[in-house]
Amino acid sequence: MHFEVVYTSGLSGFIGRNLIQHLLEKFPLLINFRRGNFHEIYSRNGCVKVENRYFNKSDGSKLFLSIAALYKAFPSSRKELAELYDSNAVLPIKLIEEYIGSENLKVIQISSYFQLLDLEFQTPYSLTKSLANAYLKQNYDSVSVLYLFDTFGDQDDRSRVIDTFITKIKNSEPIALPKEDVYINVSHVSDVCRAIISSIDLPSMDYCVMSGNTLSLRFIAEEIMRLIGNRVKVNELTANIDYFYHLNKANIPKNLFPTSGSRTFEEYLEMRINEIG
Repeated sequence: MHFEVVYTSGLSGFIGRNLIQHLLEKFPLLINFRRGNFHEIYSRNGCVKVENRYFNKSDGSKLFLSIAALYKAFPSSRKELAELYDSNAVLPIKLIEEYIGSENLKVIQISSYFQLLDLEFQTPYSLTKSLANAYLKQNYDSVSVLYLFDTFGDQDDRSRVIDTFITKIKNSEPIALPKEDVYINVSHVSDVCRAIISSIDLPSMDYCVMSGNTLSLRFIAEEIMRLIGNRVKVNELTANIDYFYHLNKANIPKNLFPTSGSRTFEEYLEMRINEIG
């Protein structure tokens, strides 16, 4: 599928940083919108920062890969709730309507599997993302929504559960685990990036990236302790929700997880242990 211009948002985030090279292998130029009223022009020779007042809109065929998100599952103030809404529900639409233009446009909206849960398990974060999805589908002709499950890997600065376990176990600090098993479906970011790239040339519809690794947090912690060679004290958490358990599997859209070229979870985990150092 040919696009004259490729727009993105969120290339400074965890998924985005890992995706840049994959995109540049497919496209010679990327225009990435950043907060602060500027955009970046990425090419295979580097990146240039440009103020949005110098932005030139294209009338040709366009791709917008919307990755940017503010993750705050439970905002604690009206200000935080407003920031969540502005970042997740309003920003992608504002970028299309003020800069990109909706003519000859394909949108790929990166979302969370939390949005596939029943309403009682939704968070303010997932609801704001769902608002954007609903608006995009209602108002634009070509929209794909790509639901991601848990991810980990290179350049991850989010302090998520796998990295927290690795750091604490390396430092011989106690870790906390739910009393009852809680499961996550986890993918390495390299496989997620390959799936996102594959979605670009597919028909506009809903997809997900779901690996074969649906694992309990207890199993993951045990694997990390085994690979590092260090056992630590485990404290019990009494109140945790197994969101994956409550996911209606009938609602899961077509899976784009790569069928070849992936390493095993243990291999990826060992890579991440070595990356953290």
